[in-house]
Amino acid sequence: MDFDLLITTGITFLIAGLIKGLLGLGMPTTSITLLSFFISPLMAIAINLVPMFISNLWQFGQARSPRLLVRRYGLLAGTMMAAMLVSSFFTVRLGNHGLTFLIGLSVSFFALINIIGFQPKIADKHDRLAQIITGLISGGIGGATSLWGVPMTLYLIARHTKRDEFVDAMGFLLLLGCLPLFIGYGFTGLLDWANLWPFMLVGTLTGLFGFEISRRMREYLSPELFRKLLLWMFLAMGLRMMGLAILAWLN
Repeated sequence: MDFDLLITTGITFLIAGLIKGLLGLGMPTTSITLLSFFISPLMAIAINLVPMFISNLWQFGQARSPRLLVRRYGLLAGTMMAAMLVSSFFTVRLGNHGLTFLIGLSVSFFALINIIGFQPKIADKHDRLAQIITGLISGGIGGATSLWGVPMTLYLIARHTKRDEFVDAMGFLLLLGCLPLFIGYGFTGLLDWANLWPFMLVGTLTGLFGFEISRRMREYLSPELFRKLLLWMFLAMGLRMMGLAILAWLN
């Protein structure tokens, strides 16, 4: 076992858990991006899946009205899961350079649209169509990269979702998104349980620890200042990953 990688995994998911507890999202964005600097993106995605599932199960378990979430976002969730199941079978075919570029692109796009304050508006009469489109885009991106929070974040913002419901809805949608990934990644051999379970376990424990710390402190911190600093950090890391992938292709 690589103990250096084990420690790195623990620190990475502690940071990712702190971010998720404060903002309600950002664990896979943080953990996959940071781990990709030390290991291959394919391995980072595989390690991330179990901690992501457990943390979102934990988050959804604290939701104020789970039944309301199912009724309100069921169409989005179903469309997303179907698209994600299909795209998850193509992850291993992208290769490390392709995944590095796609992860960098997703992270950079997420940061940029939030930095510029892009806030679309979706009327009630267009909600069903918006859920289907969001589900297809989220599923297509999520199956390939394990990062499907960007389209869902845009959708919830466009629906003017209140802060508490936003956190609960993200937990619900991210939780369900993990299920098709277990199937797709399992069939393609990406989930190497025999060798990766220690890293998954450490990531889960430290991620939950960080999540609980920042969740309890959410009311006492300035999430807006933290969010802005975090977005600029994500943008820098995303652009760097895209640059590295392009250089690797050119060489």
